Amino acid sequence: MQKMLGEAYPYVINVCPENEITEIRIRVGKRIEIKTRRGRFFTRFSANGEYIENLIRRVTNGSKYAYEDQLSQGYVDYSDGIRIGVAGDGWVKNGKIIYRKIYSLCIRIPHIIEVSAEPVRKILDKFDNTLLVSPPGDGKTTLLRCMAEKLSEKSDLLIIDERSEICGRGLTFYRGTRCDVIQGVPKEYAFETAIRTMSPQIVVCDELFGEKDFFAVKTLIGAGIKVAATFHSDGVIPDILNELFYYKVFLSSKPTPGSIKSIVCGTAATGDGEKCLY
Repeated sequence: MQKMLGEAYPYVINVCPENEITEIRIRVGKRIEIKTRRGRFFTRFSANGEYIENLIRRVTNGSKYAYEDQLSQGYVDYSDGIRIGVAGDGWVKNGKIIYRKIYSLCIRIPHIIEVSAEPVRKILDKFDNTLLVSPPGDGKTTLLRCMAEKLSEKSDLLIIDERSEICGRGLTFYRGTRCDVIQGVPKEYAFETAIRTMSPQIVVCDELFGEKDFFAVKTLIGAGIKVAATFHSDGVIPDILNELFYYKVFLSSKPTPGSIKSIVCGTAATGDGEKCLY
């Protein structure tokens, strides 16, 4: 983290220890904001355009061109599982976003947790298709990562890690026993590979978004493969996902990210109505 943040690093760790940080927000002309499980805090360091450009230069090893595909999707995949979201002034060329200037960075710092909630352990013991639901930053990927590790102790499991958020670049968080990983490949293509070549019993993936992802998951489940995935929402789920996933786990950032608000189970497809497990 020190290499990534450069001259801002002392200001950041003056606010809180490095191991407590879950997210860092850097905005041009604004003080750097730190998010932890205890809340949000501001440093005394204000970022300017030059600082942001230098940070991007450091995390891309001096070659933005080499990271062009990632930047066009709004992020940079850094070391130790860190992902850096970007926003700024750009245009679209050949279907890709090209940024002239980057004005904002959202640095996500992954953490490992242990599953301790009794309802989640019940899901793992008798696993069926499971969707983790919450707004961004409420711990979905962290919980998904831990569930994948536990599920792979008993089943052949394939992680489709499109943006290297689950396992981290270079498989920083690769802890599964019977676990394979497809990384950096769009889900719609990776799902097809999963069915044809890897023969997984369970597929794990992050951030379902749009009809292509929904249809791909439907195809997997139709082929007899169980799925664990995440979905950004404040609680409303599309009908197709309600039908596909037996368990819907709703998370909250209060009192800490990853806190379980409720778990709803059952679908019309299973022949039983929905009921609350937690």
